[in-house]
Amino acid sequence: MTKKFSTLRSKMSPSAQAQSAPRAEGMLNEVPLNSWRQSRAQRRGEQAGMILNEETVAAMKDARNGKVTGFATVDDLMLALKASD
Repeated sequence: MTKKFSTLRSKMSPSAQAQSAPRAEGMLNEVPLNSWRQSRAQRRGEQAGMILNEETVAAMKDARNGKVTGFATVDDLMLALKASD
């Protein structure tokens, strides 16, 4: 089971904490910011995939199979939405 970094850090001696802090900062500075953003976006995408309900999944399948009405412009979409009112 994973543990929080704060829990692990609290168990370290003060000298070990002082020694590891600059090393960790150096490693973080070596990694380009863009790769951090990409991995963050990927994790969010995976998490979003876990919360889809059955109706959403069905709608996505219909869209992939071409069963969803497309609109050429935003105005066409708005007219279709207003028509159902």
